Amino acid sequence: MASAIAYGLGIRIIAPDLPGFGQSDTYPDYRLLDWADVIARLADELSIDYFSILGFSAGGPFALACAYALQRRVQQVTLVSSMAPFEFPAMLQHVNKDFKPLYDLTVTDYAAATQQVGMLATNAQDLLSTMEAPLNKVDKQIFNNPDFKSVYLQNMSESVRQGVKGIVDALRAVRSPWQFDPAQIDCPVDIWQGGEDAIIHPEIGNSLHQNIKNSAYHYKSQEGHYLLFSHWKDVLTTCKSRVSS
Repeated sequence: MASAIAYGLGIRIIAPDLPGFGQSDTYPDYRLLDWADVIARLADELSIDYFSILGFSAGGPFALACAYALQRRVQQVTLVSSMAPFEFPAMLQHVNKDFKPLYDLTVTDYAAATQQVGMLATNAQDLLSTMEAPLNKVDKQIFNNPDFKSVYLQNMSESVRQGVKGIVDALRAVRSPWQFDPAQIDCPVDIWQGGEDAIIHPEIGNSLHQNIKNSAYHYKSQEGHYLLFSHWKDVLTTCKSRVSS
């Protein structure tokens, strides 16, 4: 369904795995800006000069890193339910209390963080259950769709194909200082945020909007963390309009 919508809009989606996910090589101690280098090399390899980039949840920081580092190659960024730098007051005040200790542990005790994630994600189903636990009824309705849940479980399977270090490395990259200020990003940034998001508080999305000068804030008061999947066509249509205009 998602691919069909993208195809109908004339959008080509390329979704590379982070280091250590799926069959992607590990990249010890990488930071967000290192990921931007990876994306630049991938685009070169595919002969793509310009592109838009979308980041969902913890993927938001990776998308912003690309926009900052690659500058004019990134024509537009879409953030959905995105995290902000941990230095932002909104993150310090509103970051999900169930997840924050683990994020902190990735930078203070990597081995302990790996052990903890390993206990939470012994297999894809356990990892999916961990992801579902803090969700409210808005998001649980999305997960109750068997087709969505099947695809999401496949995604979880790929994230632990090589073990859990890929997850820990990604959490550490997001939790570490970002090495750049989102305020320095010049390209158009569309920020989508659900008012019923129990993982990324709306104030976090709003703080990104306030700090990124060329941003548009799409606030959906009745949606939760997984609004990307209920508003997929709207998100992609908006992305395309920013590039075309």
